[in-house]
Amino acid sequence: MSLFLINFISKKRVKNILSPYQIQNLTKEIRKFAQRELFISIDQEGGKVARLKPKYGFEQIPSASSVATMSLDEASAIYKKNAKMLHTSGINTNFAPVVDLAINKKNRVIVGLERSYGTTSKEVLKFAKVMIQGAKKSI
Repeated sequence: MSLFLINFISKKRVKNILSPYQIQNLTKEIRKFAQRELFISIDQEGGKVARLKPKYGFEQIPSASSVATMSLDEASAIYKKNAKMLHTSGINTNFAPVVDLAINKKNRVIVGLERSYGTTSKEVLKFAKVMIQGAKKSI
């Protein structure tokens, strides 16, 4: 099951994310009906690609390009906070980090949405690793 903020048929209608309390209850209730462990997933990268938004009561997570300007310790603290928020919400699969390179400055999806940690694989992997480690240590 994937969680989305917007219903793609009617964009004015919220699909299944309203608040931290609501998402916790939703994931708990879904698990009650499952006959095995479920993957409850989301795309929570940070910045503009955040399904769990501050306006609904969730933590603000900066974009990958913003995180790439920080120290590794700061990045680690952010991603531990993100992982804890996901875990508390009942989400066990995150479709992040994105490991694309920001080499085409005109790319609206990667560069425009600030979804990359940099222009080299070394830069990108350094911060992607921090995000993955944060997720592992927070559970």
